[in-house]
Amino acid sequence: MIFISTFFLGSFLAALDERDIGVVLGYPPVHSASLFTDSVSTDSISSVNWYTGLHFAIWLTVGYLTELDPVLFLVLSIGWEVTELYLPYEFVREPLGNKVSDILANTAGFVIGTYLRKNYLP
Repeated sequence: MIFISTFFLGSFLAALDERDIGVVLGYPPVHSASLFTDSVSTDSISSVNWYTGLHFAIWLTVGYLTELDPVLFLVLSIGWEVTELYLPYEFVREPLGNKVSDILANTAGFVIGTYLRKNYLP
């Protein structure tokens, strides 16, 4: 149920107008014709933003509350990042390093959540 709610929340946010996304999420609009905002960046902090922490928290919850198959987890995790490449919203345009960081955060959250469920859930 948590996973389905999260999916619908993400769909709702994606359906908002880009100006609303900036207001609601505080994410500055990106004006770039390229697929990624800065594919070559020397700023290491640009690879991690608050969405990365959100990715971790969501997948920690999914790993803890569900018995989602790890293969399905990978399909969903990587599939979302690929889907972002084709969404017509500026808020999903991000450096390639951030996409990698999001997948790593997803994986860490899912693995830790699964570990906690298997070892600490009664």
